[in-house]
Amino acid sequence: MPTDTDNNLRQYCARLEGMAAGQDVFLYVTGLQQYSFELWRKICGILSDLFKLTGFPLDYVDLELFLGKYEVTPGGIHRDRATTFHSVVFGQKSMLIWSQPELFPLEWSKEDCTIPAFQKLDYRQYLDIATVVEAGPGSTIYWAPDHWHCGSSKTFSVVLNVAINFGGRPLEFLFDGLSSSLNGPELERIALDECVGTGTLPSQLRAAAETLTRLPFESWVFESAEDHWLKRLTGCGFRQRPALRPPVVPINATVISRADSFPIFYYKRSSGYSVATAGHVWREVSDSFDVVKCVDMINSGATHELASYFAFCSPNPTSRLELTRFFQQLNAIGAVEFG
Repeated sequence: MPTDTDNNLRQYCARLEGMAAGQDVFLYVTGLQQYSFELWRKICGILSDLFKLTGFPLDYVDLELFLGKYEVTPGGIHRDRATTFHSVVFGQKSMLIWSQPELFPLEWSKEDCTIPAFQKLDYRQYLDIATVVEAGPGSTIYWAPDHWHCGSSKTFSVVLNVAINFGGRPLEFLFDGLSSSLNGPELERIALDECVGTGTLPSQLRAAAETLTRLPFESWVFESAEDHWLKRLTGCGFRQRPALRPPVVPINATVISRADSFPIFYYKRSSGYSVATAGHVWREVSDSFDVVKCVDMINSGATHELASYFAFCSPNPTSRLELTRFFQQLNAIGAVEFG
């Protein structure tokens, strides 16, 4: 990992190369967006524009890191489910790409593949039919889901890889949302004396099943599905998102503006309005201020005086405080900025 002595990326890579003593070095990180709020925000801004052209992926988006100096990607020639944008940040990177889906004898399809399919093939045997693409800092390599590929980095390189899984089954998407909406306590293990010879569910599982039977099933399904969809939509397709920023107390702030990456959605429910943005959902926003007018003003993209929003507050003495807290929540996830 980087240390205080690594003043920049070049020094860090040079130190790793020295430690490797001529051997290959390869570091791969998935879900990179959850570790950097600013990086996630930047990527979301790019994806928002892309999805206006391509449509929105039903499956998920992931940001990956490829770092190292290596002859070939560990695992060799392979292909993934994702549409891929491979952006070089540092060094030089080569990608070998084979566009013929039927090239290698491996059973795979976008419909039934759930994990990347790897083949231990010697890429050097197929160089004569490969498309070789080389890229340096600021360049991006693209390939489609059915393209076989492997990478090579003869010198140290750092690459950010955006993987977009456009295909997906609607029911799987909905079940993922329904499962995540059931926030029960985690169960690490079940005592064997509850299982042997009884033929019944252990008490913890029985309690969970009883919870399901008591749910207002139809309304729960639709509300959970709506929340899951809006989290994914406003989070630019990412399943994992970075932690909230520390809350800002806008004591000296006079204006508020919307961050371009994250539009804010509101929707009517039986108990009031819910608001979704940047991969987060608030189910019940205070009714002491006009949610629709406030959100519409923010989404206009213009910078407005904070005091201008107070016109949408009710006579309730706490209304302005609740509106300010709402803005603080939006700021903590990067949807608005104070000035």
